[in-house]
Amino acid sequence: MPLFNSSRTVVVVAGAVAAFAAGCGNKPSATTGDGLGSGTRPAAAAVQIPGVDRTQAAREGVTSLRDALAAQKAQVDRTSATLMEVMQGQGELVPSFQKYTLSIADAKAARDRVQQQVEAMRARARDYITGWEVEVYGVDDPELRRQAETRRNAVRANYSRINETVKASGAAYAQYETAASDLQRFLANDLTKSGVTAAATAAQKATQAGVELKARIDAATTELDRVAGEMTPAGTATGGSAGTGR
Repeated sequence: MPLFNSSRTVVVVAGAVAAFAAGCGNKPSATTGDGLGSGTRPAAAAVQIPGVDRTQAAREGVTSLRDALAAQKAQVDRTSATLMEVMQGQGELVPSFQKYTLSIADAKAARDRVQQQVEAMRARARDYITGWEVEVYGVDDPELRRQAETRRNAVRANYSRINETVKASGAAYAQYETAASDLQRFLANDLTKSGVTAAATAAQKATQAGVELKARIDAATTELDRVAGEMTPAGTATGGSAGTGR
């Protein structure tokens, strides 16, 4: 009796070869690296950069405030337009006066949204600077620490300038609201041709207050645009709304 069954041996060997070939086939690699089995390494896009994440969050606070201020400026224009309709009105004054009254309320709501964004920006700024300080403490090189502290102080100065311009726009809004609301109350009590004529000087005052408010808003948005630009990582698109037209 032969020691090997030739037909069975062929089948077994063929099966082994097929299994070996399947095991050595090309499969998607789960690792990246030098191809020498040096271990896994995450793709560059997956690496988290804490400073970039913090900066992006802070930048979003800046651009959101800028958008709120731009919306406030647009509302001031609409309110001024409705006031002009009242002062130049012919015939029935009630419809134009009602639009003016509603527009004043919209201006107050726009200012409230600005204030909300101011608080949100300040909260993000605190997180941004605190995170920066924590990371700096982990740097041993004295020169790098000095440079990081210099940059941190520059960021603080940026936020200080933003706060100054926003505070100035808030003061201008307070004057504008007083002038516009006083005029609204006066006309609500005497919505006649004679009443409108008597309110002419007050209407000019309210209109001028609106012009001054818009100038303060422009100063604030210019500063916000500048700071947002400085917070954009080099080599990336600016994104957001900073730098858009007012």
